[in-house]
Amino acid sequence: MKSVLLVLALAAALPQAAQAESLSYTYVEGGYAVNDYSDSMFDTFDGFYVSGSYNFSDSGFFAAGSYKTSSGDIFGSSGYDIDSSSLGLGYHHEIADNFDLVGQLDYIHTSVNFGDSIDGYRVSAGVRGSFSEKFEGAALGHYEKISDIDVSDFTVSLEGQFKFNETLGLVFGVESGQRFEQDVVTYNVGLRASF
Repeated sequence: MKSVLLVLALAAALPQAAQAESLSYTYVEGGYAVNDYSDSMFDTFDGFYVSGSYNFSDSGFFAAGSYKTSSGDIFGSSGYDIDSSSLGLGYHHEIADNFDLVGQLDYIHTSVNFGDSIDGYRVSAGVRGSFSEKFEGAALGHYEKISDIDVSDFTVSLEGQFKFNETLGLVFGVESGQRFEQDVVTYNVGLRASF
């Protein structure tokens, strides 16, 4: 519930931030992420990720992809590695200066080191905008369907970027909800190069 309230608060604040540079949907980024499971068979999983996006001119469409590798414990046993990747297509539509509605559909693939792998899709929708020349943020809702094990999950996320200059920025985010029907909060921090 707290996550939903945070998303709504950010969404309400974004239109008042209509200033600064336009939003870039062409970038590469990499960083560190932690999945913090509570009351679950999973313990904390952490690792590194890379992601990117390419904007197709002024069409509003963009392609996006990501890869993440993490390790942690399951049922108290260590040595589990999880690799996940996504590839998708998104669309952004400006509704005010530097304030966009964003939607995205991704194919997702997850594998673990003892041989299992699962596939599914993820639908995301929300808002993204600039607060100033140096800071932008986003609030998104995500629905994830894992077809191989008939699991459906919902999460909400808050994302931010502090821009050092036109190209380089510090990105950070938090996502809360369920993954594999387990309560999880994911934190990430990294660097983004926008073009």
